[in-house]
Amino acid sequence: MKKLIKKRNEYLNSLSIKKNDRDKYIILNTESLNKKEIKKLIKEEYIIEKTIKKKQKILKQINNEILNKYIEYLDILDHKEEYLKQYKNNNNLINIKKYFENNIFISIVDFKNGKYKLYNRGEFSKHMYQNPKLIISPNNAKSDGYKIFLRNI
Repeated sequence: MKKLIKKRNEYLNSLSIKKNDRDKYIILNTESLNKKEIKKLIKEEYIIEKTIKKKQKILKQINNEILNKYIEYLDILDHKEEYLKQYKNNNNLINIKKYFENNIFISIVDFKNGKYKLYNRGEFSKHMYQNPKLIISPNNAKSDGYKIFLRNI
């Protein structure tokens, strides 16, 4: 999971860089360019567009892998069927994050240790308060691939 998130972030950064490069072509005054320069710019623009489309396709694949991993988490917690019933026609990262935020309250440490007891919001807050050793830093949770479980309590 850690590798997927890192790979996704690299592609996102790569896309934004390419978009910034595109701005320099828009700024150029095409009236002062000859036909050869215009053809070169058009070719470069085509290559940039092609690269962006390729990176978007790769990003979509990575997002699907992340979504499948989150669905595996739901399966472990016996919530997969409920989630799929609720979002069967619109299964995406945004909706699975909403589902986790509203329905899944579990300590990341407990989940990692195979203790899959779920709580409601109030019980979860009380459980975490009574067991401060279960609280991990958000950066550690994100780097380990458990960002989906983070809650403000």
